[in-house]
Amino acid sequence: MNPDRNVLRTQNLSTVLISLALIGCIALLLYLTYTSQIRIQNFALDQLRQDSEKRAEAVSYFYMERRNDLRSLAEQQAISNFFENQALGMSLKYGLRDSIFGITDLFREFVNKKSLHERRIYDGLFYMNEDGTILTKFTAQELGEFDLEQLLQTLRKRAEEALRESEARLLTLINATPDIICFKDARGAWILANSSILDLYQIKGVDYQDKTEFELADPYGADLSECLQNLL
Repeated sequence: MNPDRNVLRTQNLSTVLISLALIGCIALLLYLTYTSQIRIQNFALDQLRQDSEKRAEAVSYFYMERRNDLRSLAEQQAISNFFENQALGMSLKYGLRDSIFGITDLFREFVNKKSLHERRIYDGLFYMNEDGTILTKFTAQELGEFDLEQLLQTLRKRAEEALRESEARLLTLINATPDIICFKDARGAWILANSSILDLYQIKGVDYQDKTEFELADPYGADLSECLQNLL
């Protein structure tokens, strides 16, 4: 028997065994990775389910408490007085209006009292008649509650509108005069100019604001730059 052939067979067998071992290791790693991912996904789903259940319980408890609030509110004496007086034949014009005032005071105390994490739960309460007519109402805004960010945005918007209106009136006024008028800031940039100076130097329609005369004259040549410099 040829010794070299035996050595070759041995080497081939070793190669096959090593290859099978590597394939087995890779398969094992893939299996472990897959099972690990499955466990992670199952754990995440369990956590999500538990969180959802907790949130559902919290929401259910919250609305149950609000239902109890309204039941307790309906049992208050001020509301009972209204129905008793109404049953006696009183109208809103004669006698029943005082009961409405009592309900309004009750609503004020209720809205101010009910809070969660220092924020009021109820934006307001409305008491309506059978035909849908609002007899009385009370909102949290009447307690002085407001959204600061919303207030700032409203004030900013009003200030911008007032500034635009003021600028428009000023522009109308200075455009009515044949004299050339131009307002500039500390560095010499144009803020506002009337039609006379824009027509004189044929730069009407040009965006002149926040630009100096040199920046404005640059596209039109040195002659205009020199004229503007001598003028302004």
